[in-house]
Amino acid sequence: MSQEVPQSVPESTVTPAPPRALVELRVGMKTFGTTHYMDMITTNLSATGVLLRVDNPKEMAPFQNKTLLEIIFYPDGKFIDREIKALGVVVRFIQTSGNEPRKEQFGVRIVDTSDGYDQLVGSVMGKTSAAA
Repeated sequence: MSQEVPQSVPESTVTPAPPRALVELRVGMKTFGTTHYMDMITTNLSATGVLLRVDNPKEMAPFQNKTLLEIIFYPDGKFIDREIKALGVVVRFIQTSGNEPRKEQFGVRIVDTSDGYDQLVGSVMGKTSAAA
């Protein structure tokens, strides 16, 4: 009986994660067909996606993996001066439990950046790396 030897993945095929900026921006998210935007806060963002947390721990976000979302990044006066809209897909759901207050976070891959998401990322990356 022969055993298969696990093969390691060559480093050249591993894609590194894009640089992320730790930044808190107010965001509204909703699914198609609804009118209510749920308030969320960014934890970090990159060129390919954003990690968001529910702003109100008493509110539950009804988003599941593969949910297509409409996202609005609200102006904050530091990084953006107008609303920026994007489309994203939930790719990760994180929920804490235990003794601390309930927290929900969502990893969202941005799939449409035509309204200025790329410029937002550039602004955040430039200003947060300059502050470091």
